[in-house]
Amino acid sequence: MLTENQGIVQQIMIYSGQGFIVDKISKDVKFWTSKIEPFVTTFYMESLLPEIIDPRFDRGLPIRSGIPTKKL
Repeated sequence: MLTENQGIVQQIMIYSGQGFIVDKISKDVKFWTSKIEPFVTTFYMESLLPEIIDPRFDRGLPIRSGIPTKKL
């Protein structure tokens, strides 16, 4: 869960052949809780955790797709 401090701003610096760009990214709790958190939780529970518990790659089986089976 994100911290309750609403004033957190991250800065990201991107370099291209034309120079640097610095952009500020503000925290959006509503976006995180409505879009990102459900997707990440579903991905972890349906794809990553089962692969950690019962790896398919080592047995020559195709790895799990990583795409959630149910729509969010």
